[in-house]
Amino acid sequence: MDCAKTVMTIKIKFLSFFIFSLFFLSRANGYTVDQLISIAEKNNPELLKIQKELNVLKKKVKVAKRLFNPSISVSLKGDKLLKEPLESGRIYIKQYVPYPKKLDIQRNIEKKRYLSDYYLLISKKENIFSQIYQSAYKIWFIDENIKAYKHLLSLLEKIKNPDKKEDKLRVSFIKDYLKIKIKKHIYEKRVQLSKLTKLVNKEVTSVSIKPAQVSKIKISKDTLLEKIKESPFYKSVEADIDKAKEVYRLTKLVYYPDFTISARIDTGGSLTDALSVGIGVKIPIWRTIKQEQEVLSKSIEVITEKEKLMFIYNQLKYEIEKSLSYIQLAKDILPVLRKNTKNLKKEFLIRAEKDKDAVLFLKPLEDLLNLYTEINRNIYEANTHFIKIKAVLGEL
Repeated sequence: MDCAKTVMTIKIKFLSFFIFSLFFLSRANGYTVDQLISIAEKNNPELLKIQKELNVLKKKVKVAKRLFNPSISVSLKGDKLLKEPLESGRIYIKQYVPYPKKLDIQRNIEKKRYLSDYYLLISKKENIFSQIYQSAYKIWFIDENIKAYKHLLSLLEKIKNPDKKEDKLRVSFIKDYLKIKIKKHIYEKRVQLSKLTKLVNKEVTSVSIKPAQVSKIKISKDTLLEKIKESPFYKSVEADIDKAKEVYRLTKLVYYPDFTISARIDTGGSLTDALSVGIGVKIPIWRTIKQEQEVLSKSIEVITEKEKLMFIYNQLKYEIEKSLSYIQLAKDILPVLRKNTKNLKKEFLIRAEKDKDAVLFLKPLEDLLNLYTEINRNIYEANTHFIKIKAVLGEL
């Protein structure tokens, strides 16, 4: 029995150590984007505010379904209220009851307002998530460029000492230039880490991210354009149109009667005399110029919102098509760029071994520098534009 307990204790300790090791290694390798987003949802003030606003919106819709919101007034009479019994008192209760159709429309207006605000807040969330992704990919881009610069520095070490003094100076200049580029990128990485720290509201010192292979990013233009109407931002404006229509309907009902139910309770008399109930009816007899103008202005708002929706659709369509163009460009040119880097590297090594003219053996190296950064930039842009598309469609 003691042996079994000992074995169980050892297993528990080993499991605890294993879990702790995994946690430590994940922190050492940096946060993944999913981890950063999870942290942001708990810590980012803007995201917390959005979540609170969403909860408030739900409550507002529930309140809008309730009819009763009576006004109550109490009046008391007596020469010496604190010393002698009250001579009389009165409680007056009044409840406004709109025309039944108006009440339904008012509820619909609140529902549409909720949907508009809800989708707008979701759109803001997607934008914050997109910023986290883009900063993480930017850090990857910087790290890859630093690797490329260090690789080029190692290639420069393969050059045999040039005979000419000016060639030696040229090689020294290229080395210093690459070292400066590395330092600049290190500082730029710190800026991006600071940005991530701000976005997740927790210190971020390293990031672990691997961008998608560009050739494997499978997206259909037709499918994406069909999804535009499911975009949170588009649906928010769509809800604004529905709300404007309901407001217009409500405004036209200004000529319909409204009702007021009232009750009055007087103290100091019999129950028959104390209680009185009344019903008031407000009947518009003729239309006023102000009412006519109000109806017209609401009808114009409906037209304005529809035009706004078309503008938003075209804007989202443009953003998606622009991002698709960057992705397709990367797909087309990356194979060519990679092939040329291999050829240039071979050329450089051959020239570094044989040629003594710095102009000849440094030219392929300078071209390599441009190619490496161009490859990294296209991978970075293809992935960030893919994220932008997902953010527009509310899929992050």
